[in-house]
Order: sequence, then C-alpha cells, then structure tokens
Amino acid sequence: MRTHLTNEKGYTLLITLGLVMMLMLFMFSFTRIAVSQKVQVEKTDSSIVTTALAEMGAEFYKEEIIRDVNQLIADTATKMDQVKKTSTSYTDLTTNMTALATTQNAELAAYYANTVYMETASTPPSIVAGYTTIVDQQTRGYRLIERSNLNVEDSTLSLKVVGFTETDVSEPIELFIELPEQLMWQGDKTESFITSYTFAQYASLPNNDTIVVTNPINTANGQTYNFEGEHFYYFQQGGTFNHQQFGSEGSLLNVNVLSGASLSFEKHFQVKNSNLITTTLDLEFNSNSQTEIDSSHIIANRIIITKGSTEEQIVNPNNDSQRVDFMNGSTVCLLPDPSISQAAYDLNVSNLKNVLLYKDTSTFVYRKSNGAYYAYTRTGESALSTDYASDPIYQSACNIRMAVEEEKTVFEAYDPNNMRLADVIYQ
Repeated sequence: MRTHLTNEKGYTLLITLGLVMMLMLFMFSFTRIAVSQKVQVEKTDSSIVTTALAEMGAEFYKEEIIRDVNQLIADTATKMDQVKKTSTSYTDLTTNMTALATTQNAELAAYYANTVYMETASTPPSIVAGYTTIVDQQTRGYRLIERSNLNVEDSTLSLKVVGFTETDVSEPIELFIELPEQLMWQGDKTESFITSYTFAQYASLPNNDTIVVTNPINTANGQTYNFEGEHFYYFQQGGTFNHQQFGSEGSLLNVNVLSGASLSFEKHFQVKNSNLITTTLDLEFNSNSQTEIDSSHIIANRIIITKGSTEEQIVNPNNDSQRVDFMNGSTVCLLPDPSISQAAYDLNVSNLKNVLLYKDTSTFVYRKSNGAYYAYTRTGESALSTDYASDPIYQSACNIRMAVEEEKTVFEAYDPNNMRLADVIYQ
C-alpha cells in the first residue's frame, strides 16, 4: 500500500513539471513574436518617415531651382528692357541684345553646371546645414545626393533625394524638372522700330521712295522739274533749275532733298514741309520773285540769295520785296566749311539776317569766329549752350534726320510674369 501511494506522488510531480514547461514554452514563443512584430513595426515606421522626408526634400529642391531660374528670367527681362530703351538704332539694338544674350545664357548654363544645394565629400562641415536641410533635429532630414546637367534633348534636369533618420536612409527619389535651355534667343517675332537715319545714311537704304540722280541736272529755261511729294531726292552732283514755279506744280512740297554739290533755283522758289541739305544753295532771281521757306529746314555751307537787281551783300532790310518769307517754325543752319574763309562766312551770316523775313518762331543758326553757335529770330540774337551739339535748337536746325518705321526681328525671352515650369515627375 505504501509503495503504491509513493508511485502516485511521482506521477503528480511529473505532470506538474510538464505543464510548467509547456506554459514557459508558450510564453517564450509569444514574447518572441511580440518582439519581432515590434521591430518590424519600428522598421516600417522608419521607412515611412524617411520616404516622407525624401518627398519633402524633392519638393524643396524643385521649388528652390525653379525660384532661381525664374529670378534669372526676371533679371534678363529687365536688362532687355534697358537695352531697348538705350539703343539708338536697330543695328545698335541687335548688337547690344546679342551681347546680352551671350552673357545671360552663359549665366544660366553656369547655374545648371553648379552643384548648388548638393552635399559632397568635400563640403566643409561648417556649411553642411546649408546643403542638408534639417527637419526637427539634426539626425533627421533630407539631402540631395545626385543631380544631372540639363538634358538638351528634353530640357530636363534630374535630381535624386534621400530622407534620413537616426537609424535609416530611404531609397533615392528621382525627379525631373523641365527648364529652359536658354534665356534669350533671336526668334521669328517682329516689332516695329522707329530708326533715325542721317540723310547720307537714308540715301544708301534700298527704299522705294528714294530717287537717285547720278549726273548733274540742268533744266532748260521754262522747263519745270516736278518734285513728287513724299519722296527722297539725292542729287549726287547737284543741279540747276531754271524754271522753278511757285505753287504745287514745281515747288518743293513734302519732299526731302540731299545734294552732293550746289543747288541753284533761278525762278520762283518755295519750299514747304520739306527738308533740304546741300553744300551751296543759290537763289538768284532777276526780279522780286515770290519766295518762301515755310515749315521747312535747310542746311548748307553757303546760302546765296539775290533778288532783282539787289546784290547779296547789300540787301535792303526795309524792303520786304527783296526778302524771303521765313515762317511757321522753319530753320536755316549755316555750317562752317574749311574751304570758306571766316570773312566770307561772316558776310553770308550778315546777309541771311537781312534777307530772311523772320516770322513766328523761325530760327537761323550759325557759328561765330569764337566757335560758339548762335540763334537768330525776329526778336534778335541769342547764344546757344556751350555744349551746342546737345542743344535742342541746334539739334532741330543742324541735325536733320529721317525717322523710318521698320519691321525687324527681335530677341525673344521667357516672360517672367507667365513663366510656368512643368510639375515635378516622381519615379
């Protein structure tokens, strides 16, 4: 009986030990699973965080680059506007725009070639924060690990960005930004330009309204040379007009005349709404013919006016029939010439003061022996500014130019107000 009871106690102990071992095995398994799940969750959380940081970095670098390029575009537009305002001709404009395009496009290319925003092995520790953007704390953030040059085939720039935490780094996120290959270019666009030409420059232009007379012209007595309005006449060797009628048929009305030698008018003479440049203008009439300079401008080195029996030097200023009506803002500019002595020039000035019948605001401009220029009107004589070349009276009388409206091709550029770069493409 005792032996039997002792055996039963042994079985009870073994069963108890077995149950305890089984419970310990289950507890160990559950603990291992729990720890593994925790590690997996932490790893997943870290991956989500680093990926989110990389996406934040991609957006940051995209916006920074677009901002910089748009600033270059805005600067270029400002500089183009300055060039357009200061250029004096289309040729000048093209030259200046070409130089500006070279500079601005080189600046854009240099920007694309730069590793700006990118941390490299040689980046000094003191400025790493300038290349690596920190989020919350220094152990978390994003950095640019790779960037390409601009691909000229599709005008894109590619970037690779990673996000990082204390323990993990994301897979690189690659993005592509569409950017301009150049800031300025000579395009097909045209604009209207008002170009200012001297008479000599205008005479060499291939204009339909220019009439070039290569040989000396000498009309027969009684023959009228009809100047057609709105035309430019270039008498390369001058001319003599023996029957220049006063009125619409034979007068200089709405024309421009340039002569490489003297022009002589030996009958009635009228110039109205016209410009005339010549070496010598000779108006010599046998009678007190009606003559007038009306709303016109004349430039010459010598102007000889003889009416009736009156000689050039002894015009009677009190006899209006011996004078030329000079009216409606007309100008006469007598420019010195080395071949004409100062005494002869001064005598010509004196004569024109008397022979021109000054009306309204018409002005006679000339130079004295002291080198200064003067303006003479019906109210008397006045000196021009020392810098006579920029004096408005001198410019109006002695610097006649032809204003021509021309359609010309111009440089084009991105509009800084409407510039829209393509959205980033994530891969």
